[in-house]
Amino acid sequence: MTPAGVTRALRPMEKLGMVSTVKSKRDARLAIAALTPAGREVLEDAGQVVNDTARICLERSPKAEANIATLTDLLDDLAR
Repeated sequence: MTPAGVTRALRPMEKLGMVSTVKSKRDARLAIAALTPAGREVLEDAGQVVNDTARICLERSPKAEANIATLTDLLDDLAR
């Protein structure tokens, strides 16, 4: 993704209060983006939806419990 693409992707989230940005102290051309508390809440909710959807899909597998546990661990790691 290009820097301009990142800016375009972040702009709507910033307007919704999910992301905040500040100019870098080291390089004025750069901005540092961070999730706001509202953004973290949306991320947690989305993560739960993904986990629930994956669980439904994987329940049909003969190794359902192990697969669900592995996927949940991976998604939790990605969310950090």
